[in-house]
Amino acid sequence: MFRNKNIINSFWNIADIFLYPVLFFVSTSFFIKHLGQAQFGIWMLVNTIVVSMQLFNLGIGSMVLKNIALYTGRRDEEGKTGTMNNAISITVVLFAFCILLSLTGYFLVSHYHLFEIAANYKQLCAQSCGLAGCIVGIKFFEQIFTNYFKALEQYKIAALLGSGNRLGGLLLNALLLALFPLNITQLLLVIIIVNGLFIPFAFVLMKRSLPGYSFKFNLKIPRHETSFAVLTWLQSLVIILTFQSDRYLIVNYFGLIVLSYYALIATMFNHLHMGFSAILHWISPKFTKMHAQELDSVDLYMAARNVVTSCAVIFLLILYIIYPYIFKIILGTETAHEVHEYTRYFISFESFFALSIVPTYYFNAVGHERTYLYYVVFFCVLALTGMFACIYIFQQPVAVLYGLIGACAVSMIVLEMLLNKILTGSYQVLSCIAQLLPSIFLSAFIFLSDPLLQCVSASLAILTLYLTHLRGNSHKILLLVRS
Repeated sequence: MFRNKNIINSFWNIADIFLYPVLFFVSTSFFIKHLGQAQFGIWMLVNTIVVSMQLFNLGIGSMVLKNIALYTGRRDEEGKTGTMNNAISITVVLFAFCILLSLTGYFLVSHYHLFEIAANYKQLCAQSCGLAGCIVGIKFFEQIFTNYFKALEQYKIAALLGSGNRLGGLLLNALLLALFPLNITQLLLVIIIVNGLFIPFAFVLMKRSLPGYSFKFNLKIPRHETSFAVLTWLQSLVIILTFQSDRYLIVNYFGLIVLSYYALIATMFNHLHMGFSAILHWISPKFTKMHAQELDSVDLYMAARNVVTSCAVIFLLILYIIYPYIFKIILGTETAHEVHEYTRYFISFESFFALSIVPTYYFNAVGHERTYLYYVVFFCVLALTGMFACIYIFQQPVAVLYGLIGACAVSMIVLEMLLNKILTGSYQVLSCIAQLLPSIFLSAFIFLSDPLLQCVSASLAILTLYLTHLRGNSHKILLLVRS
């Protein structure tokens, strides 16, 4: 089985997703100790800005993933060359735009009290925000090249490129911080230098895999590629707006120190979600190739959904049991106490949100990206309304998670209904609710205080997971290995 290409791709993709966040999480206490809580909070704020600025990537990474897979299925080398030239050309322009935008952020923080930063950290925070644009621009290039190799199902190369520059920056920063009294701005400069070396190296690897390739600056994208890029960009814009709003609410209402703890766990679960997504990420270009060849992919979709959901629910159940002990060892007693409540609620949230992973791949891979855009807009409105309402009512940081969990649970039912309509022609509401039962019982296990009720809830979570996702589906799961 370890010679199977799909399993190897899953392994490398999971490694790419988890290596950096695991090492960052383990080193959190080290960075807080050497930087202080406020400077670490600035780092988390910069990470939030970097993620937020992803909304300016115009869907270029997704366009590369889908179109390279599509042209590979059609054996169209000219189409692949055109896609890469368009992507690189647009990213050059976006890089310059990100620099200008981050300089604007510098002036807003230093002169116009953006984020309400304390006076003794305002200048340092402004400089850090000014450097965020360089980091974002480099990430845009990273997305192009890693998605190119993922579309070719060469996940090993994509993982080495993606993780190599991130781990290099993190480890070098840890070493330098242990030897010298550096501040957060200097650490960000190290990240920019290390990540910047990635661009020419990745370009050379891409050129080797595409014989006869020569770069030509070209901003004109074919209409069918433009449509997909714009729709996926709008999806990303809405998702980023939703999942960064909580951090901006936290820093504005409760300050940098509270943000440092909240953002630490939010970032951890963001990478955890990416890890669940990585389990079968190779299924997305495979859906596209099957769609291009007019092959039926319904059984493959069902198998992928069942595997990802099962892995997520089981892992989250185990995580809830062990995290209080692991966090005390890794983070220290004080930090573990500060993040304890956030972690419980994020586990509940992720148990619902993980259900959207394979549907997202399917919608965008087989031509239903417009429908998925309508769905994420619905989810965004629901989540923002819930977060604002809960903050207003409860007046505490964890309240934003009340709104997120409620919105996610409701929207997952809607997402399953939309997919059932596409796949079977009917909404099948009861079946959609049944798909959520493992997550509902897992959440009950987390929030109930009575040990007997917790045992019953955990047992029901496992039982309903087996009945809804595993029973009678072994042949479909084997289809994933053979596909």
